[in-house]
Amino acid sequence: MNKHQIISLIHILINGPYLIYLGLFQPTNVVFYYILFIYSLIVLADILYRIFNKQGHAWLYVHLILFVPLFLYIGYLGITKKEIKYYYFGFLLAIGLAAFFYHLLKFFKIREYIK
Repeated sequence: MNKHQIISLIHILINGPYLIYLGLFQPTNVVFYYILFIYSLIVLADILYRIFNKQGHAWLYVHLILFVPLFLYIGYLGITKKEIKYYYFGFLLAIGLAAFFYHLLKFFKIREYIK
């Protein structure tokens, strides 16, 4: 497996389902928001590292500008037990579904060329 397939599998098995779960069930347990917040910080650090080492590409900037701030904000709201507006859960659901299906299609398209 190459690194692109591993990234796709992470999105298929972890990221997509987690965001779908948050969007659908809107959990009240603060642990879910700590996970989202900490994961966002890890992604932020990884993206900044790649950009500073000239390994950045267009999708990293999309993650940096759109997803990381949104996930950090929602994580912060959940951690501090402030009200999270309903449309934020809709965003999480939409992003989770998009990530899941995009990477699912991408993974199997890559797999066809290996055979």
